[in-house]
Amino acid sequence: MDNVNNNQINNNKGSIKTSFFSIIRKFSLWFIIITYLELVFAIIMKNKLSFDSIINIVLFTTIASLLLSIFINIFKSKINSIATSVTILFLCVLYITQVIFYSIFKVYFSTTNLGLGDQALSFIGRLFQAVWQNLFSIILLFIPFILYLVFRKKLKFKHNLKKEYIL
Repeated sequence: MDNVNNNQINNNKGSIKTSFFSIIRKFSLWFIIITYLELVFAIIMKNKLSFDSIINIVLFTTIASLLLSIFINIFKSKINSIATSVTILFLCVLYITQVIFYSIFKVYFSTTNLGLGDQALSFIGRLFQAVWQNLFSIILLFIPFILYLVFRKKLKFKHNLKKEYIL
């Protein structure tokens, strides 16, 4: 009886250890992707990369990476892979949208601009022009998603994080 309990304890420790390293690997993936997007975006927008701005990027990226790592790791392997792909695609499209929006209106996109959706058709010609002018930037900002699709089989993450370990 005592031997069975020791095996269960050892299995739980292994599961927690596997989950911890899975979260660390996921954290590293998110940290690299978000840092890349932030730095490329800053360069595209011709923002000066001072020491303070790099510290802000690292702090923002650390928090975002930690939250994404924990949240997405809760799901089972198949859903985890899909959620990761969709989230990376969403982030790439978000940064691309910022570049295109700034190229057209010379301001950054915010939620207050969502009400202007009915006026978007009047800018359709300018939109295509902005996409064409920023094609290289769009390709650069899609690189994380493309690389993830190519290498996702090699980035298999175990998903043993159970809800009771979080709570």
